[in-house]
Amino acid sequence: MRRKIVILGSTGSIGKQTLDIIKNYPDKFEVVGLGGWENTTLLKEQIISFRPKISVVKNEYFAKNLRKELNNFIKTKIYWGIDGLIKLSILEEVDMVVVAISGIASLIPTFEAIKHRKKIALASKEATMEEVASNEEVPADSTGMPADSGDMKGPGGKGTGSSDPKTREFYLSKLPLTPEAINKSDKKIIEALFKAAFIYREGLTDLESSLSTFEDLITRYPDTAINHYYILSVYMASTLSKQLGLEDKAAEFAQIIINGYPNSDYALILKDPSFVAELERVNRQATVFYEETFNAYKSKQFYSVLLNCDIAREQYGPKHELMPRFEFLRAMSIGNLEVVDSLAANLQRLVKTYPRDPVTSEAMKVLDKIARSNPELAVSAGINKLPDPIEPVAISSKYKINSRPVLHSCLVIVKTDSVDVNVVKIRLSDFNTKSFQSNNYSISSLLLDNIWQIVNVSGFKNQQEAMDYYNTLMQNPYILAPIGKVSHYIFVISSENYPIFYGAKDLKEYELFFRSKYFTSQPIGK
Repeated sequence: MRRKIVILGSTGSIGKQTLDIIKNYPDKFEVVGLGGWENTTLLKEQIISFRPKISVVKNEYFAKNLRKELNNFIKTKIYWGIDGLIKLSILEEVDMVVVAISGIASLIPTFEAIKHRKKIALASKEATMEEVASNEEVPADSTGMPADSGDMKGPGGKGTGSSDPKTREFYLSKLPLTPEAINKSDKKIIEALFKAAFIYREGLTDLESSLSTFEDLITRYPDTAINHYYILSVYMASTLSKQLGLEDKAAEFAQIIINGYPNSDYALILKDPSFVAELERVNRQATVFYEETFNAYKSKQFYSVLLNCDIAREQYGPKHELMPRFEFLRAMSIGNLEVVDSLAANLQRLVKTYPRDPVTSEAMKVLDKIARSNPELAVSAGINKLPDPIEPVAISSKYKINSRPVLHSCLVIVKTDSVDVNVVKIRLSDFNTKSFQSNNYSISSLLLDNIWQIVNVSGFKNQQEAMDYYNTLMQNPYILAPIGKVSHYIFVISSENYPIFYGAKDLKEYELFFRSKYFTSQPIGK
C-alpha cells in the first residue's frame, strides 16, 4: 500500500530532493499535497508531474495566476497562506508530512499535523525518505516521528550512537537523557508553544487555538524558573478567555496572577482595569510638565527649572522614565547658577543612578568636557578620563521627507540579548487593541543585524497617522516597561526610507534625521 505524502516546501532544495526520491519509488509513495510558496513556475511543473490533490502558494495573487496557468484537466485545488498550509498538513488521508521549510512558516502547520497524529519528517537530509522507502516498517523515535539518518550523538547529546537504524541505540541516541539535555529540550518546547500561541492570536486571529496553546504551555511548564513566559501566558489566557466569553475561566487565570504574583504589573491591571489608563494619564502629565521645564531651561529660567525638578521628584518618584531627563536639566541649571564643581557632582550622581538611560551619554559628554578643560578639578572630583567625544553626526541627505502621503511604519528596535521581542509584540498587540481597535495595524519582527531586532508596526496611511501612534505609544508605560532600562530606539519611518535604512543599518544616523524632520521641537534625550 502506497504512503500518502505531503511536502511543505516542495520547490526548495530539500523538497526537490524528496520528490526525486519519490520518483524512484512510485510503488511506495503518492504525493497528495505540495506547498511551493512563491516559486510558482517550478510548482506548476511539480503539479503536472505528480498531480497532487492540493497545492499551496504564498497569497491569493499567486494562487490566481497559478490556476490560470494550469489547464482544466488538472484538478489540483490551489490554496494560499498559512491557512492553506494547515489544510494541507491535516488532510485526512495523509500518512506523512515532510517539513522542508524553516522558521515561523513551518511552525503552525507542523503543530497542527502533530495534533492530528500525522507522522512528521523533518527532512534535513535526503536520506530520511530513502530510509522510509527502503524500510517498509521503519521504527519511530519517542515522538512517533521517523528518525533522521545522519550521524547521531549519544544519549543526552553526548557520545556516538549506532548509525544502524535497525538498532535500539540508534533511536535512544536522539533522546534527551541528561538533565542538561532535558532542560535544553524543555526550553525549545516552551519557545515553540509560546510562538505558536502568539501566531494563532495575531497571524490567524484564531482565539480558541491560541487559548488552548497557552493553556498547554501553562499546564506543562508552571515553573517560572524555566518558563519565563509563565506569568505573561497566564495573563494572556485570562484575556483570551474573557474575549471568548469564558468568564469563569478568565477569573480562574486572573486569580493565579493576583494571588501568586501580587506585585506584578499584570496583577495590578487585573485588580484595577483603570490602572493602565491612570498610568497613561500620569505619564502624559509628566511629559507636558517636562516640556515646560525644558522650555524654561532654554529660556534660562534656571530657578524655575530647579523648582519644577523638585516637584517632579515628589510627584513621579525616582523610577519614572522621565526622571533622568529632569535630573539632567537640574544638573545643567545648577551648573549655570553655581560653580562647576556642583555641576560635576550632580552629573556624576545622574550617571551613577541611571547608568543605562540614554540621557546618561549626554551627561558623560559634559563631564568629559569638564575633565579636558580643567584637569585639576577632574582629579579632585574623581572624574574618570573618558574617550574622545564623538563628533556630531550630520543629518543624512539619503533620507527624504515626501510632501505627498506615503505609507509609514513605527519601529521599536531592541537588542536581541537584552529584550524578549515576543513580550514586546504581545504588549504592542494589547496596546493596539485598546487604543487603536478600529485600525488594522499589523505587527511583525525581523533581525536588523546580529545585535538589533526590529518590531515593525505597519499600516499607517501617512506621516501624521504614524506620529499620532508614536506619541501615544511613547506615553504608555505598559509598552515601555520591558525596554525602558536598556538601549533601544523607537521611531517612525516611511516606506520609501525603510529599505535605505535597512541597508545602511545606521541607527543613530536615522534617529537624528527622524528627530530633526518629524518634530518641530524635541526635548533633549529620548
